[in-house]
Parts: sequence; structure tokens; C-alpha cells
Amino acid sequence: MFVFKMNFFKYFGNIFRILFFLIISIAFIGCSTVSNVKDATIKTAKNTAHHTTRIIPFVGASNDGMIRKVAVVSFDNETVLKQLSLEETLQNTIVQYFSESCPSVQLLFPGTPGFPEPLKLIKSQPLETFDNLTIVKTGRQSGMNAIMTGRIVNVSTSREDKGILWFRETREKLQIQFYLEVMDMETGAKIFDARFVHEIDGLDPQQIQAFRDGQPTISTSITREIDELGQDMARKMCRAILSQPWTGFIASVENQQAFLPFGKSSGIEKGKILNTFDTGEVVENFAGQQFVLPGKKIGKIRISRVEENFSTGEIISGENIRPGNSVKLPK
Repeated sequence: MFVFKMNFFKYFGNIFRILFFLIISIAFIGCSTVSNVKDATIKTAKNTAHHTTRIIPFVGASNDGMIRKVAVVSFDNETVLKQLSLEETLQNTIVQYFSESCPSVQLLFPGTPGFPEPLKLIKSQPLETFDNLTIVKTGRQSGMNAIMTGRIVNVSTSREDKGILWFRETREKLQIQFYLEVMDMETGAKIFDARFVHEIDGLDPQQIQAFRDGQPTISTSITREIDELGQDMARKMCRAILSQPWTGFIASVENQQAFLPFGKSSGIEKGKILNTFDTGEVVENFAGQQFVLPGKKIGKIRISRVEENFSTGEIISGENIRPGNSVKLPK
């Protein structure tokens, strides 16, 4: 009987010690969680997978010495919270990044010299809703290498319960849904397509309630996080654009002379030799979108005259060189 009592108290003594240890551990974690709620963190979600965004410096300078021209068709805010001008914050950050850290890419906006007027019709809609071949033809004739669009499509709030038992707490989050796309003018395919939800955690409860009431205010913390997000997206877009070989396009041909919609501003120089490629086959995907495959090499031209945004090339080899053919630097 005595042994039974000893084992009984020993058994429950062990259980008590385990429970005591768990309670102390949970209390420590709970206190740590509460203190960390005050620190805003940046999280992005893509395909329901969340990860912490880290800004990685990237200096975008092309190895070929050429400048890629990108027409920024639109940066729009499709939400009911247009008064916050979140799209302007995002656009300004991206523009500043390209200006300072990606000098081999020149962004052109509606109203600025050199922006293709027909591209102003593309606004507030995903690029796939437009005819790819029409966009490609317009971009090529205007000397563009790519087209960029950006949209903020939704701003909402969410709640997430954390912890267990009496250490349970509710964390409020602000969610901003972005679309950023870049289309290549050689093929009509998107070389950058980011559709994601950006979560801002740890905001003041009054800020969250203001968003729910439809009377939001933009805070320094929100501006700072969108700014960091814009830098990260700009770095990735810069890398995607520079990963494509520089490509120009022939606007017209007359008497063995090829007239080109690019010049000094693109880095072209008199006397430079460019390979000429035929217009490739047009293919269609399952959604009915059409794309242009790269064509075969058909000749060469030598640059004979260079202006700021135009140049002329003498056809020195090849036949059937015509408008729409692409030109590239020799490898």
C-alpha cells in the first residue's frame, strides 16, 4: 500500500512538473508575441504561400551598352480607396529605382516625349485582354522593347487568431492586392507577371477600423512598406527586362535602306553592324492569345546615320528584308 502511494504521488508529481513547464513556456511565447505585434512586418502571398520580403540591391546595367525602352501604359487604383493614391506611391518608387539602380532601362509615360500615342488606349485592364499582335506592332513601330502595366485591384482587412487558451489574441492585417506585368515586344509574351497580396501586419486598431469605415488614412508605416515593396518589384522587373537580348525593329525599307525607330537614346552608333531576323511564325495558346516566335537570321545592316530617336541602316547582305523584321547585336 505504501509503495502504491509513493508511485501515485511520483506519477502525478511528474505530470504537475510537465504542466508547469508548458504553462511557463506558453506565457513566455505569448508575451513575446504581444510585443512583436507592435512591429510591422512585410509579407507577400503568392498562391497562398507567404514569405518575408527582403530588399536585395541590384544594379541593372546591360553588358551590351544598349538602353531598353519600356512604355509604362498605366499604374491604376481600381479600389474604392482612390483618395489614398497608393498607385502613385508604388509608381514613384519604381520610377526612382529604375532611375538610380537600373540605368539601362528607360521608362516612358503617357505625355512624355517618345511615348507611343496608340498605347494610351491600354488602361486599367490586364494585358491579356488586348490583342497581343496589335500591341506588339505598335510597340515595335515606336521603338519600344517592352510594355509595363501596374494595378492595385483590392484593399481589404482581415483578422487572424494567434495563441491558445487565455493567451489567444486577434491580429489585424491590411491586405493590398497588386498586379504588375511586363510584355516583351519581340514575342508578345509576358516576361514578368506578378499577381500577389501584400499584407501589412501590426497596424494600430484605429487605422484598421478607419479602413473598414471607408475613411482610411495613409500612415508613414503603410507608405514605408509600399515603398519597400516597390523597390523589390522594380529590382525583379529590371532583372527580367535585362535578361532579354536587346532587340530593335525595322520601321520601313526603301532602296536598300532600313529606317529604324531608335537612335542615340538607345545607345546605337554610326557604323555598328546589326544582324537582321525574319518575322517569326505566329502561334496561339489555349486561351486564344497569339505570340510571335523569333525568326531566322536573314541578313545584316550597317548603321549609316544616327539621330536622337531614329537611325538609318544600309542593307549589306540578305534579301526580303522588310518592315517588322527585328535587328540584334552580333553575339
